[in-house]
Amino acid sequence: MYHFICSNLDCSFTKKAPVESGREKFCPECGYDLIWKCQACDKPLRNEGAKFCSLCKGEIKKQRNNH
Repeated sequence: MYHFICSNLDCSFTKKAPVESGREKFCPECGYDLIWKCQACDKPLRNEGAKFCSLCKGEIKKQRNNH
């Protein structure tokens, strides 16, 4: 299973989906990029809504909505 987290700090969208369903790129609620892997170790996220990677402790970085 992949865990998707919206990269927008002001959006709380998260989703869990099987690998077979394909990887979505954008949040359906605000249009920002979806984060599905750790920016530090490049491994898929294991926990929905995580703030840190459970494998390397890398911070899952989001950005402020400036739209």
